[in-house]
Formats: sequence, C-alpha cells, structure tokens
Amino acid sequence: MNTINFLSDAADYGFESFLDINRRASFPDYPSVIIDVQTAKSKDKLQNFLLIWALYEAAWDMVAKNKFVVSEFDIVWKGKVAARLRYTTPPESGIVQHIGEAEQKGRKTVISPGSAALGVKETSSVNVTLSHIEPANLTHTALLPLSTTVKVNLAMRLQYLRNGRDLQIYAVLLTVMATLVKNAHYPAKTRIRPFDASTPGFNAEIGISVSTGPGSHQPPYFERDHLNHAIQQLPAYMLEERKFKEIAFTVLLDDKE
Repeated sequence: MNTINFLSDAADYGFESFLDINRRASFPDYPSVIIDVQTAKSKDKLQNFLLIWALYEAAWDMVAKNKFVVSEFDIVWKGKVAARLRYTTPPESGIVQHIGEAEQKGRKTVISPGSAALGVKETSSVNVTLSHIEPANLTHTALLPLSTTVKVNLAMRLQYLRNGRDLQIYAVLLTVMATLVKNAHYPAKTRIRPFDASTPGFNAEIGISVSTGPGSHQPPYFERDHLNHAIQQLPAYMLEERKFKEIAFTVLLDDKE
C-alpha cells in the first residue's frame, strides 16, 4: 500500500516534472515500511516518469519473486544510474530487517522505462462504473469520504458485484498501480478520458469511464488528480474488508457522479 500511496502522490506531478526527490517516504497507516529515494548525485533532480516507472517495476519484481524483504534498486536511464530506490523498515520499529538475496548479491536494476508491458488486454474486469451494472448484481454500498489536497469534496462509492469472481490480492494492487502509471502520462488538472489498465500475467483489468450526463458539462470536472487520490482507496477498502472480489466504484465530486 505504501507504493500505491507514493505513486498516487507522484502521479499528481505528471511525467515531465523534475523533482527534488531525495527523501524518505512513510505513511501513517502503514508505518512499518519506508521508501527511500536518493539521486545518484545529491544535487540532481529526478524526472518524475523515472520515479513512477521505478515504483511500479520494483513492486512487480517483489511480487514476481514473492520476496518482500529489505530491497534496493538502481533506477537506470540511458545506461546510467539516475537514482536508487530502497525499501526498508524504521530503525526504531524493532522489526527485524531480513536482507534479501538481491542485497547479498548487490543492487538490483530497475528495468528502464518503456519495457513494462502496461496496457495488455485481459479478459475480465476488476472494476467498472456503476452505470454499466444492473443494480440487482450489486451488494451493499460503501460511501467513503476522502481527505485529500484537491479543492472539492471527493468521495468514492464502492459496491462488490453480487456474483463477482475472487481476485488475487496482487492482481488488485498491481492493476491499481498500472492505472496510476497510465494516468500520470497526462497533467493532473486535465479531464479524464475513458481508459483501461491491466498488468501482464494477471487476469484483471480496471476500466475507467466518464459520466456524459448534464452535470458533466459544468464544474467540478472529473480530472486526473481526482482519480489519483480516489483509486488508492480501492485496495485499502478491500484490505479492510478482507475481501478481494470484483467491484464497482464511482467517484463523486461535491456529491456529483
């Protein structure tokens, strides 16, 4: 979840920004993991698309190897190490830091941007908007107000599909990350256009559609930063419910769908 939270923040800056990124990121809901990013030279700035791709690739690497340990990655661009990404635990936490195989053998290299096959079509959906689902196929509704930095009242309505199939937890997490990566291709304050995102190797997809009703022609408009902050609530809700199944969600801006 910390990777998703970090990706959500980074996606607000878009691919083209240069960030003074030397920092340690931690999130109060998940304090046992710290994500540390340091540029190769202390005064360098990191182009945001490298950070976004590195976070996704690091998560993919850990899931593929089923190794969730203290890990360090080189972020390589044009044959040079641009920055280093490290997953660790707080020194004062008392949690034993298991050193993984990667650190014993030296740093891992994050595959350069463009090599991850995001967008591969799969056969079924994690998520579609409520307008595409018959009410009889939905279970009870959860309405979650979200506390964010955006200047509207942002909330998310979630409903499990009544006959929805079970999903792997990693399918949900990586597909949410893929959605954030795709969304970050565009400036945060541009309007959302319909798109879908999937992760290779997982039979799951997130589909985003946009309301075309009368209210869609006046502000507030559904913009990309709204999705960045809303989508992270999807896996958080499933973790809280301990239930990973097909689900529908609707983003509400000032109570408008």
